[in-house]
Amino acid sequence: MARDVDKTRSQLVAELATARKQLAALEQQRQTEREDSAADPADKAHGSGPCGAGHSAEQTSPDNDAELQRARQEIDLNQSRFETLCRLTQMIHEPEQKILDFGLEAGVQVTGSTIGYIYFLSEDETELTLHAWSRDVMAQCRVDSYPDAYKVEETGLWGEAIRRRRPIITNDYPATPLRRGLPEGHVPVQRHMNLPLFDNGRIVLLAGVGNKRDAYTDQDVRQLSLVMEGMWNIIRRKRAETALHQANVELEAKVRERTRSLLQANSDLEHYQGIVASTPDLVSLVDRDYVYRIVNDSYLRAFGKDRQGIIGKTVFDLLGEEDFEGHVKPHLNRAFDGETVRYERWLTFPVTGRRLCATTFHPVAAKGGHIGHVAANIRDITERKLAMDDRQRIFNASLDILCVIGFDGCFKDLNPSWTRALGWSVAELQGKPWLELVHPEDRAATIEMDERLLLGQKTAGFENRLRCKDGRYRWVSWNSSADSERQEIFAVARDITDSKLLQEALKSSVHKYRTFFDSAGDAVFVHDFSGRLLDVNRVACERLGYSREELLRMPAADLTATETALRAPQLLKQIEHDGQASFEARHRSKDGGELLVWTNARRIEYDGLPAILSIARDISERKRMENELRKLAITDPLTGVKNRRYFMNRGSEELARSLRYKTPLCLLLLAIDHFKLVNDTYGHDAGDEILKGLTQRCQMALRETDLFARLGGEEFAALLIQTSQQDALLTAERLRESIQGMSFPQISETFSITISIGVALLDAADGSIEEVMKRADQAMYRAKQSGRNCVVLC
Repeated sequence: MARDVDKTRSQLVAELATARKQLAALEQQRQTEREDSAADPADKAHGSGPCGAGHSAEQTSPDNDAELQRARQEIDLNQSRFETLCRLTQMIHEPEQKILDFGLEAGVQVTGSTIGYIYFLSEDETELTLHAWSRDVMAQCRVDSYPDAYKVEETGLWGEAIRRRRPIITNDYPATPLRRGLPEGHVPVQRHMNLPLFDNGRIVLLAGVGNKRDAYTDQDVRQLSLVMEGMWNIIRRKRAETALHQANVELEAKVRERTRSLLQANSDLEHYQGIVASTPDLVSLVDRDYVYRIVNDSYLRAFGKDRQGIIGKTVFDLLGEEDFEGHVKPHLNRAFDGETVRYERWLTFPVTGRRLCATTFHPVAAKGGHIGHVAANIRDITERKLAMDDRQRIFNASLDILCVIGFDGCFKDLNPSWTRALGWSVAELQGKPWLELVHPEDRAATIEMDERLLLGQKTAGFENRLRCKDGRYRWVSWNSSADSERQEIFAVARDITDSKLLQEALKSSVHKYRTFFDSAGDAVFVHDFSGRLLDVNRVACERLGYSREELLRMPAADLTATETALRAPQLLKQIEHDGQASFEARHRSKDGGELLVWTNARRIEYDGLPAILSIARDISERKRMENELRKLAITDPLTGVKNRRYFMNRGSEELARSLRYKTPLCLLLLAIDHFKLVNDTYGHDAGDEILKGLTQRCQMALRETDLFARLGGEEFAALLIQTSQQDALLTAERLRESIQGMSFPQISETFSITISIGVALLDAADGSIEEVMKRADQAMYRAKQSGRNCVVLC
């Protein structure tokens, strides 16, 4: 398109040069004639000389002047066209509207017209749409309104150029029969010329001019055509450049979006790889030949191998025939058939020993749907299993009635105390609606209590009656809370039938009161709000070693020694406000012994005065059992030091404290070198002796404030509180030298062991104790790779 404009401009330059040459020739001829005439004025006056020559000079002079004038006009016109096209080429960056307006005014000017217009033609060449009239037209028109679009078939004379597809000149417009008249107030049209502009064989616009002083000629058609073509070439070029620019913008946007998506995908992939690499779960990818293709760091550590020792090997090679054929292969085959397989099983690892693991096999399909690989995820759930077992032991050992009730109102879990208290077995109540046990008179209040629980409120001290298996009812007091996420209610109920009976007895005769009072299986105290005892039952006297008379004669100050009196202001205020309170307390007997009791206290009236009735149940044995279970839950049974679960919980607390107060914290991770070889050579009993001996030596070398624990197998960890990096390295080196110097005569006179230690210092960016342990583990792994029996700082 730029070449079209240059071609038109070059053509005009050539024509302009030719016209200038013709003008120069005419001016030269005119000058010669003037000189000849001035040479013999006498001859001219008397008519002497050749008559024909003198006559010819006089006759040709006006014609030459007219021709000279026309040549000058042609040059001016060509010059104007040239300047117009030059101006158009400079308007490439102007708005299209401005280019069209300039072209229209230029067309009017080069044709010597007074009016002009441009109409665009639709693609099917059936409708004309007005672009604009020239500037002078609107000043001459008095038309109130006129349409912007016309159907070609409905137009008169001015539409002939479209229908005939060529320029049309009408020099006597009013007398032309094809005209259809003009709107009232329209500028009169005397002469008219218009032409269609083609682009690739299609008419794109109709340009017209009118009211030239002289008649329109083919020269005017040529002049208007050149201007319109030059204008249209500029517009086409501008549209092409605009389209190209827009395409480039869209392409750049697509490239940026693809780049952003690629960067995000790479970032996601790196993040995913980081998660897989750092997860404590054992992750691997196995192909259909049962060959390992990918394993993460946890997998390598668990089996004590480097990546070359597993990648490219089969599961059979790593686990052995019995384990692979009997357990793993059937599950893998199910996964290759498209099934996600999950199961739990005890596994024995070379490094961590026997662990309970939850294994999941995920089929991995290619694009075509073919399953060529299986992703395996092995999670150590030993600690969780032990925690669940501990919870279940406490759940089963509790003397209180414990249960879990679903939001549907049915029992989901119950402890054995239900059988002791009500006679029902757990199997008989499992899945049954619990409201069926509630006394009919208490059901409305119980349903209201349930509704409060479902709204997120906790209930404490709610009382109702439950039906025993033999048909009797017993009073219980409930403490309950709801978990909306799990859709479960957790409830603790306590049998308060004896308390209720005592209250009833207090309202009846003294004899009945005394009978029920003394028949209670728990110690019962009645005292006023100053702490002075008003009454006690037989069990209370037997436990404390005092007679009833001794206790009742004791002033409140002396009763402090037995700790049976309620002295805490907050408890007294709670009983005064709520009517009851439950708490743990210690009673001291006459011989100095202590009893741990759970006390239920409630406000009553005694002889018409406010008093407090306290029922104290001996929970010493239960507490002893709970403490024993709690100790077992946090202690390694072989070495007696803290276990992994306790270390992780306490380590998280120390890490948070260190970050809060900006104190140094170091973690040592140590493992016995070649411990598997020791077990295989001398037996597991010898290995146990080594573990216990190492534990004692480490505890002697560490401070009491340091946290030392066995993580599993031959791995131990020490958390050095408020210890700098230099001190931590000195401590680690002291431990290494101490262990290296140990002797085990019960195994062999020459037998000794060494350890590899990884050291990691708390970093401000650490968000969990697991991150510190990961770095210490990496350091310990490098220590082993460096020849073992050394200390490496991460």
